[in-house]
Amino acid sequence: MPFVISRATDLAVEGVRTGSHQIRAILWLAVLLLAMDLLNSVATNINGWLGDVMSARMREILSSRYFAKLLSLPQSWFDEELTGSITNKLTRSITNITDFAKAFANNFFTLLLTTAAVLVISAWYYWPLAVLLAVVFPLYVWLTALTSKHWQARQDVINEHLDTASGRFQEVISQIRVVKSFVTERPEQAAFDQHYDATVATTREQSTHWHLMDTLRRAVLNVIFFGIYAIIFVQTARG
Repeated sequence: MPFVISRATDLAVEGVRTGSHQIRAILWLAVLLLAMDLLNSVATNINGWLGDVMSARMREILSSRYFAKLLSLPQSWFDEELTGSITNKLTRSITNITDFAKAFANNFFTLLLTTAAVLVISAWYYWPLAVLLAVVFPLYVWLTALTSKHWQARQDVINEHLDTASGRFQEVISQIRVVKSFVTERPEQAAFDQHYDATVATTREQSTHWHLMDTLRRAVLNVIFFGIYAIIFVQTARG
């Protein structure tokens, strides 16, 4: 599409300069642009359909395997686990995974096409530009992986507190008559608050590390894009 627009612009400028307005050629380029737009709409929706079906299939597989695993565990394991905690793990883990897979799949195909096109076109015009652009992807992924390793370790702690708190919440609500008869509202509330207070402290540490690393990651990209813009400006100035 950028090449079609570029060609139409060139024809329009040439027509103004020479007085021979190539209306027919420009209209054919507009038709070509329409065809590309329609193709893009079809491809995007096919990709979206595949993502929807894949996430539904993944949710079915993970839920079934989780349930099968629970049924295979000995009864003694359930004596030490809260029912609500088990349910919360199913909901949180599987929902997060399927939502991520769906969002990623909906953009993955177009992301690959765009990336490949940008690298090929850049290499065609000036290979150092393509090299700098190619460096961006592995470097960004590597820095993100370093960040995610620390983030996930803290997230496991947060998830454990949330699962325990949510599990206890469901247990208390389902046994509210027993709780009130033994007057244990205050201890239950204190234990519940303690878990959520712990998530705040862990989130503070997690977020601090994440955003410091994100600043570093963005700074590295800023330096690379400085080189890219410098090349583009100089090459443009040279014609």
